[in-house]
Formats: sequence, structure tokens, C-alpha cells
Amino acid sequence: MRSLFVFCAGVGGMIGCDWIAARSFTNEAVAEWMIVKSLVLFLGVMLTLGFERCFLRIPQSAPHILKFSVLNVAMLAPLIFVVLMFALSDVLLGLWVTFASVGLALSIAYSEKLRAAQRMALAQAALNGWKIVLVALFATKVMFGLGIEPPEMTLMATLSVAGLFSWGIARGVRESGEGIEYRKLLADARFFLLFNLLLVATSYADQFIVGLVLAGPAARSYLAHATLFLAPFLFVAAFLGFQLAPRLRNRDIAKFVNPVIVIGSAIGLLILSVAVLAALGPAAMLLLYGEAVPFEFTIAALMAAVGVFRIMYAIPSAVLGVLGSQAELRRFLAINVGLFVAQIGLTALLLIFEMPAVLAILLPCLMHWVGKSTQGVYQSWSVLRPS
Repeated sequence: MRSLFVFCAGVGGMIGCDWIAARSFTNEAVAEWMIVKSLVLFLGVMLTLGFERCFLRIPQSAPHILKFSVLNVAMLAPLIFVVLMFALSDVLLGLWVTFASVGLALSIAYSEKLRAAQRMALAQAALNGWKIVLVALFATKVMFGLGIEPPEMTLMATLSVAGLFSWGIARGVRESGEGIEYRKLLADARFFLLFNLLLVATSYADQFIVGLVLAGPAARSYLAHATLFLAPFLFVAAFLGFQLAPRLRNRDIAKFVNPVIVIGSAIGLLILSVAVLAALGPAAMLLLYGEAVPFEFTIAALMAAVGVFRIMYAIPSAVLGVLGSQAELRRFLAINVGLFVAQIGLTALLLIFEMPAVLAILLPCLMHWVGKSTQGVYQSWSVLRPS
């Protein structure tokens, strides 16, 4: 129950950040927040090199995995800064994003160590605490008119949480555990690194592209709709994946991964969601954003559909991450890569042919999640089904 409370507070904090940004920030700050959030979440995962997913597979070697994770972050951070400095053409912004990503990466690694030890509440605090700090900073900025911008606030949030758990990280790397070779660990982790990067890229690529392509009210409208009609589904997906993975050793859970049950449930949830947003969506938008952001049913329905299939994807992500063989992981990874490349290619093509930008971003995104969640559920069933 405590882990659920902390999880809700953390995810609610991120939703609150998006709501405050869409409602109160300038158009330029909204676009900057979407880009910074996407970069920090992507780089924070990348810096761990996939090692954090190995805690659940080989918990007896947790101290060594944590030690290697910290070393990876320290070695890769300077390279990340140099790349960002040139890519963003802004030294200060590159520095803020790099240090924010470092703080997030350390928190992710320590969170997974705690999760492998079944210390769920602390694990959630390490993973999601920065979101709680960040929404407090966003609210403070709006209420008191502070001159700090999203990059600086994100930096303060991630580093403050990493600093709070620094004692645990320092103690964790000194603990004794079953030894493991770095090369073997890296061989196992490389699949998870690619999975994680693909998951974060596909989860936030739309907002990153929106921050770059759309300007003014269009970006604000996209973020406002995502906050109200997509974020609640992401909340469920994240909690399902977080709670499911440590319990997968109990094979009785296989009956809940039956593709007929999962896909049927997803379709039922989608129909219900579209009906609810059609009835309540306009009133909800008016209540949360006033007349500044009008309700658009097509955008809301597409986002809800993406959310439903992201909940569905949480099942294969957890199952294959914990129980999948390397051959199964390679197959799953190849399909994920192919679908992501197809999504980006189709988005670019639709933009070239001047389809409205929001539809050009959302339609390929939906096709991507439908494809990989459906394939992933069938592959998970082949791993878990009783022999």
C-alpha cells in the first residue's frame, strides 16, 4: 500500500508538471519543457546501459551490478555533455540536461536494487521522488513568479533525490554479493538497454517531435490533451509493470497472460474509454484549462487508444524482461526496432505530404503500440503458458 501511495504521488507529480506547464507557462517554455523532459528520461535510461534490469534476473549479484552501474554513469556523462553541447548549441542547457540525467540514472539503478529486494516503497521513492520535487518547483514558479526555467528545475529535482539516496548507493556498492564478470553482465544488459531506449524513445518521441515541430498554441494543446487523456493510462501501465515483474516467478500468473483475455480486455477498455471521453472530455478540458485550450475529440481518442495498448504492452515487457531467453529477447528486440523505424518513417512521410502535424505524429504512434503490444503478448504467452 505504501508503494502504491508513493507511486501515485510520483506519477501524479509528472501529470501535475504537464498540467501546470500547459496551463501557465509561456509557449516557448512549454516547448522547452517537452524537449527537456524527453531528453532527460531518455538519457537517464541510457546511462544505466541496461544494467538496472539485471537486478531482478540475478539479485544475488546486486552489489556488483550497482557498482558497475555507477561506474558506467561516471564514464558516459562527459560524452553525453559534449554531444548535447553541440546538438543543442547551448553549453548551459547541455550541462543542465547532462547532470539531470546523471541524477535520474543513479536513482533508477538504486530503485531497481531495492525492487529486487522487495522493498517496494523505497524503490518507488527512489524512482519517482524527483517528479514530486519537480511539481513542487513548478507550482512555486507559477505562484511566486520565480525566474527559473524547466531545465534548471529538472536538474534540481533529479539531483536532490539522487543526493537523498546517496547513502544507500554508497553502502550498496560496498556490500558483499555473488561475483559476476563485467563482460557477462554487459552481454545480458545490452538487450535491456536497447529495450529501455526503445521504450523511452517511443514513449516520448511524440512530445520531442512536437516540441521541435509545433509552436505556440498547437504545442500547448498537444500537451494539455496528453495530460488529460493519455497520462492516466501511462499511470496504470507503469504500476502494472513495476508490480508484475518481481512476481513472475510464480507461474500461476500465466493464466492472466492468455492473449484472448488480454486483447479482449484491451478492446473493451478502449471502447469504454472513448465513450467516457466523448461524454466528459469537453467538460474536463474546460474545467482544467478554461477556454485557452479547446477540446479536440480526434486527438483525445487517439491518445486514449495509445494509452490502452501501452497498458497491454506492460505485460510482455515484464514477462520477457524477467523470464525471456536471449533468443526470445533478440526476436522481441528485432520486432520492436522494426516497428519504431516504421513509425518514424511514416511520421516523416505524413509530414512531408502536409498531413496535419498532430495526426501525422499520433497515427504512426498508435500503429506502433498496437503492433508491438499484440505481438509481445503472444510471445509472452509462449514463455509462460503451462506445458
